[in-house]
Amino acid sequence: MASLEILEPGDHGEYGGLCPGGLVYNIEVEGHHNYFAEGILVHNCNKNLFAPPTTFGETPRFLGGGGESQRALDALHKGRFVRERGGSTFAFTASWIKNSPLEVYSMLSMVTDALPGYGLPTGEALMEQYLRIEPDIVTGMDGRVEVKPCVKGFRRLRELKGIISGHVITRSYGDPLVVTRDGQPLKVPSAVAEEVMIDMSEEQAVLYRSLRERARTADARAKGPNHPFAILWEMRKLTVDPALLGVGGRNPRFEKITELALENRASGGKGIVFLSIGEKEGSFARLKALLVEAGYPEHEIAIVSSDTHKSSVARQDLEDDYNFGDLSLILGTDVLGQGFNLQHGTTLIVNADIPWNYEEIRQRVGRGARQGNTAERVRNVYLLMRGSFDAITYTIMSGKKSWLSQLWLDVDELENTAAGFNGEEMALLLSDDPEQTRREIREKKKTLEELTGRAALRRNLEVLARVLSVQGRVQTVRERAHARKNGWTANDHALLTQAREASGRVRRELDLLGEFSFARLLNYVGELHWIGVLPVHVGLTFVHEGGRVEVTQVSAGAVTAVRETGESTVLNFRQVTGGAGYEASTHSGHYRESLSLGARPTISLPKNAAVHALDARRVNPVPRNPEGVISVSVRGDEVMLHASPDKYALRSLLITGHVVMHYAVRTEGEHLTVTQVAVLSGDPRVVEGTGKQLVSERFRERLLAIVATALGADPIRDRAHAA
Repeated sequence: MASLEILEPGDHGEYGGLCPGGLVYNIEVEGHHNYFAEGILVHNCNKNLFAPPTTFGETPRFLGGGGESQRALDALHKGRFVRERGGSTFAFTASWIKNSPLEVYSMLSMVTDALPGYGLPTGEALMEQYLRIEPDIVTGMDGRVEVKPCVKGFRRLRELKGIISGHVITRSYGDPLVVTRDGQPLKVPSAVAEEVMIDMSEEQAVLYRSLRERARTADARAKGPNHPFAILWEMRKLTVDPALLGVGGRNPRFEKITELALENRASGGKGIVFLSIGEKEGSFARLKALLVEAGYPEHEIAIVSSDTHKSSVARQDLEDDYNFGDLSLILGTDVLGQGFNLQHGTTLIVNADIPWNYEEIRQRVGRGARQGNTAERVRNVYLLMRGSFDAITYTIMSGKKSWLSQLWLDVDELENTAAGFNGEEMALLLSDDPEQTRREIREKKKTLEELTGRAALRRNLEVLARVLSVQGRVQTVRERAHARKNGWTANDHALLTQAREASGRVRRELDLLGEFSFARLLNYVGELHWIGVLPVHVGLTFVHEGGRVEVTQVSAGAVTAVRETGESTVLNFRQVTGGAGYEASTHSGHYRESLSLGARPTISLPKNAAVHALDARRVNPVPRNPEGVISVSVRGDEVMLHASPDKYALRSLLITGHVVMHYAVRTEGEHLTVTQVAVLSGDPRVVEGTGKQLVSERFRERLLAIVATALGADPIRDRAHAA
C-alpha cells in the first residue's frame, strides 16, 4: 500500500450522500494494483485487453484500440479465477469504452465468461460479426493515396446491444434514475461546441511548408527525427507553440486563448484551458505570461501538470481555490481531465489542442459541465489552425464521438464517421500537385470498386458459412440422438433446441442479404470445398482471363473447369480465388428439397410428478444425471435453456438472481414426460414462497409453460393428448 488517507466530510458532515455515518478512505496501491476491502478483491486496470486483430492481412484503419495491457490481462485472469469458484466480478468506470469497438469485447470479458455462448470466443469474432470492414482510399504519411481495409460501419447493432445490456448498466444525467438527494432530476449545463479558426503567423507558415515537404518524402524506415511520425510531431508542436521549435514572433493560438479568457472573465465567468503539448518545455509559462501581460490577474491563474498537485490534499486545495476562492482560470494538461471537480462558475473550456479520441474531450468537459454548476451553458471551444492537421484530428475525434453516441440508438446499421473523413481531402491537403493527386485517386477508385465488390461477396459468404455450420450442427444432433441404443436423451432435445434457435438467427441474417445466388447452396447435394471463404463446387461459374468458366471437378490443389468454347482447363486455387463474377451452380440436379429441421417436440407434466423447492446455498446445483435433465433459468420474463451446464455456470446464474429449474424427463421419440422438477434459488424468500405453491395446479401449469418455452416444445396436459 502506497498511502491510506481518511477523507474529510463536506459542509453537511456527509460525503456527497455516500456512506452516511461512516468514513471514506482513499487507498493508493503500488505494484500489483490489488487490495481487499470487506473481503472484496479490488483491482485497478485499463481497457486495452487484446491487441487489434487483422483482416485482409493487416489491421483495419479506424479500428482504434492499443496493444495488450499486462495489467488488464492480470485483471482478466483474476476475474476468471473468482468466477470459477462461484464468485462474481464487477467493473466500475466513468467511461466503459473510449475509442475502439474492440473495447466492448475487452470490458465484457472482465465481468463475464458468457461471450463464447454468444458466438464471440475472441475479439476477432466480434469484429467479423459486427463491424463492416471494406477497402477504402486513405492517405499515407508521404501523401500518396492507397487502398486499405477500413472500419466503414457497424452492423447487427440490435443484437450486439442485446448482449451488452445483459452485462452493462449505464447511467448519466438525464436518466430518470439519476437524481439528487431530494429526488429531483440532476441538472447539468449544456456544453456548446464552438470551432474557432485561427491563422498561422508568417514564421509558422514558412516552416510548416518545409516540414510538410519533409513528411511527404520521409522514409518510414528512417529512425529518429527523420521518421514521418517525428516530423508530424514537429508540425503539431509548431502550430501549438512555435517557441518549441525555436521560432520567434507571435503565437496566434496563445493570443486567441488570451482573448477568450479575458472576454469570459469580463462576463463574470471562470475558465479551464487544456493543452497537452509543451508541459516540460515552458509552454504553460509562456501562455501565462501572455495572459498577465494582457491584463489577466496573475493570482487568478493556476497551472496543473503531471508535476503539480500530486496529493489528494493539493488537489482539494486547488478545487477549493477555484470553486470558492480567487482562482478564475486554470491551465492544465490532460492530468486535469480526470478526478477534478471544477464546476462552480465555469462557463468556458478551451481545447488548445485536439486529442485523438472523444472520450478525452468528454472528460475535459466534465470538469466544468457537471452537477453544481448553475450556468445554463458552458462554451466548449476547439481551436483549429487553418492549413494544419487540426481539422483532421478534430474530424477523427468527432467520428469516434458519433459512433459512441449512436450505439444506443434504435438502429441496426451505423456508419463509422471516424472513417468518414474523406481520404481524398487529406491527400489534396498534403499535395503540392492537386491535379496529379486527383488522377491518382481516379485510378485508385477503379481498384476500390473491384475490392469493395469482393469485400461484399466475402461478407455474404461468411454469413452463408455460418448458416451451413449451424445447419450441420442440427443434423449432427439429430443423427446422434437417433443412433443411440436407448433413444433420445433430455440433453439431446436441449442441444437440438439450441441448434434450431441458432439456425433461425443466422437464417434471418441470410434472408436480409436479398438476392444472393450462393444461398441456394444450403440444399446442394454435392461436396463444398472451402478455399478461404469461397465454396468451390461443381457447377460454380466465374470470370477467368476475360472469359466465363464452369467448374466440372475439384481435386486436391486443382480445379478443372470448362470454358464457354468447350475447352477444358486446369486452375490452381490461387487462380480460382483471383477470379470475378462468381455465381453458384444453376443446375437443378445439383439440389435437393429444403432440409427439414424436424417437428417440434411435445412435453407433459403429469400430476404425480414430484416438485421440490431447494435452497441453492445448501445443495449441489448440478443434477446427478445431466443427460436426463432439462435445465432452465428464469429471471423476470427471461427464460433460458442450458444444455449440460457446469457447476460454475449454475452458481453464477443463482448469484445474479436467477431461479434454476431442473426437469428430469423420460423421452419417447419426440415426446418428453417430466418425472420430477427441482426449483433452486439462492434467495430463501423465493424458496419459501415456492414451497407453499408446490401443490398448486396453476403453479404446475407455469412450470410446464416454462420448460415448453425453453425447448420450443408444445405443452400438453397429459400423455393421452400426445398420443
